[in-house]
Amino acid sequence: MHALASCVLGPAMAAISLGLVGHAAIGARLGRNARFASIGNGLAAAVMGACGYLLSARAVFIVTVLLLGPALLALRTIAPKEIDPERAHGAVPRRRADSRGSTPQRCYAIARCSSLPAACCCSISPMAPCCP
Repeated sequence: MHALASCVLGPAMAAISLGLVGHAAIGARLGRNARFASIGNGLAAAVMGACGYLLSARAVFIVTVLLLGPALLALRTIAPKEIDPERAHGAVPRRRADSRGSTPQRCYAIARCSSLPAACCCSISPMAPCCP
């Protein structure tokens, strides 16, 4: 079960991250995921180690099941509509036209270029979604 979960969980988290932020920001998101995974692993190991030392070796398994609740709760905060499959496949998201029928200027293509800073992107179109 652990091997199966390990084979599925990593790619699934990468796919969700790619659907959330797209190709332009996937590096930062994967770094953030790794940081939180390390912190979580360290805290879980400390809690499980303390329970195994203070209670019993079998208590570790009970704590593992109890720690599943906060993990599922954290995953529940991601709404399915926030994950864009088109963004995950590299498509440029389209902006809706405003009330006058004109489409606002976008800078997605500029933001996808990793050599240009976000400030340059914002100077071209301050209302673009790539602006911080």
